[in-house]
Amino acid sequence: MAALINFRRWLILLLVLIPLFVAGDYFLRFLVILPGFAELEEQEIAKDIARCKNAIEREILHVGKLAKDWALWDDLYRYAQDENEPFVTSNFQWETLGETGIHLLYVINNAGKIVYRGAIDPSTMKMVDLPQLPATVFPSDRTIC
Repeated sequence: MAALINFRRWLILLLVLIPLFVAGDYFLRFLVILPGFAELEEQEIAKDIARCKNAIEREILHVGKLAKDWALWDDLYRYAQDENEPFVTSNFQWETLGETGIHLLYVINNAGKIVYRGAIDPSTMKMVDLPQLPATVFPSDRTIC
């Protein structure tokens, strides 16, 4: 009889402790630990996004300065108007342009016609065609620096 009472006590104790452990585990996981991890993850994501945004802004600034620098050349302006081939030969030397980090070059006249376009693959330094970019006319809804 005493063994039966001990068995019942252990059974009641287990039936009480199991839900308490489950509730405690749930409380610790979902109300203490996971919110901290989620907040840390959001902070890391915000840092990564800020770094990417800053890198893109630096590239845009660099490209804008470079485009304005080339746009000020009288020879380039004349080339955009008359498309003289000697200008291409003397100024668009892709070995030098690729070494300076220029891998894509478009010359567009005032009418939006693409006078010159060229692109190189930075890994092979060979000319490539980029079919996803316009070939003859620059879209009118785009702004030019």
